[in-house]
Amino acid sequence: MFYEFIQANAKDSLPCLSVVEKYVASNSLLVEEGVFYFKECREFLLERGLPMKVCLSEDGTGIKPAFQYDLRTNQVVGPTLPLRNGCPVPSSFPATSAAVMANYIINGALAKIAYVVMAQPMQLSAPSFCLVVFGTDNKFLAEDVAMRNDHMVKGLAAEGVEVVAWSSDGDNRCLKAQRAQLFPLNPVIPDNFKSWFCADTSNGPTPFQDTPHLLNRFKTRMMKPSIVLPMGVHVVSLSHLKIVIRQESKAEHGLTEHDLCTKDKMNFTATTKICSERTSNVMKENVPSCDATLPYLDIMRKVHKAFLDVSLLPLERVYNMWYSLFFIRVWRNWVRSSNQCNISDNFITQNMYIGLEINAHGLLKVLRHLRETSHDSLFLVLLLNSQFCERFFGKTRSMTTTESTKVNYTMLDLLHRVKRVEFLLEISQKFDSKLVFPRQ
Repeated sequence: MFYEFIQANAKDSLPCLSVVEKYVASNSLLVEEGVFYFKECREFLLERGLPMKVCLSEDGTGIKPAFQYDLRTNQVVGPTLPLRNGCPVPSSFPATSAAVMANYIINGALAKIAYVVMAQPMQLSAPSFCLVVFGTDNKFLAEDVAMRNDHMVKGLAAEGVEVVAWSSDGDNRCLKAQRAQLFPLNPVIPDNFKSWFCADTSNGPTPFQDTPHLLNRFKTRMMKPSIVLPMGVHVVSLSHLKIVIRQESKAEHGLTEHDLCTKDKMNFTATTKICSERTSNVMKENVPSCDATLPYLDIMRKVHKAFLDVSLLPLERVYNMWYSLFFIRVWRNWVRSSNQCNISDNFITQNMYIGLEINAHGLLKVLRHLRETSHDSLFLVLLLNSQFCERFFGKTRSMTTTESTKVNYTMLDLLHRVKRVEFLLEISQKFDSKLVFPRQ
């Protein structure tokens, strides 16, 4: 694929493919499962002249479970690495003998998820760095997440790299760890902050929930038939969007029936179309009794603007995010006080609500921290998400079968491809508008 890419943009400029593969192999870092590459991250930043400040993002994707022998490290790859203080313990399965290897296969728990932590430099269009990758059976706890995060922050700090923020995509264990960090029992809050602000503002990386995933959950919530979302005498309803699609011209709103498909929960393009301003305008003019659906879509739109609109100023981002949170708080209090409604069936999920609280408080905390340290220019909200993991997985999926939603190879295969994926990410990030990617 890499060879095809170069040939498509600079025909006949490369030697034969085997020579290229040997060169890439000889100039690539040997990636071992469960190893944290703190020193290499620092070198990565220095070589490219990037700020010594990063955002971490973590996520997992499904892989093909398999026990395999890694000739490079003399390890058995495939079993779930044990955790120590929340961190994977590398080199836990040395292939010392056939009997030992057989024991791993008989008693070892196969890893079904490849878990990745990416370090994104605080600069737009900068390539990301794979800090650690390991296989897991997905049975780790929130306490493991917190301890692993603390280890990464300290490890990078020892190399002179500051972790400004860290993001995840709604995993309940990550969410619990983020909530405990941002909202401790005795938070340090500036005296001039009002009672509506309850997060700890002391030093340390600020947690965030991935905005695209959060907005997709808003879309999924309103589409679930068993959930009724009342606001006063009105109800948030999917039927209002269906009326827009069936009775109004697509040229006016841009929606299609496929955008309302409940099976495709992670279709973020559909989510942005649903909460777009022109969709709301068409609904307001042509659909009766949509007085709850309109503000619901407006909240989605404001959250989208706060974190994903490239044109907004910092205070405009704060306004949009906190307007959304205040509205959600009022709605939540109304549902809790109602005799006919309950939080579990008539409100957004607890995961979504905590995610909004984290992002709203985190936005102010990061802005305040960067101002106090005279790094205002690094207030790059577009980097405060876990999409860098998604892009990493997207590149790995592009190396497998068409339309695959999982990484269609084993943990060992992934380890062998990490640096190739990083090469592709860096090239595509740097020359995205200029170069052609034949099989991206």
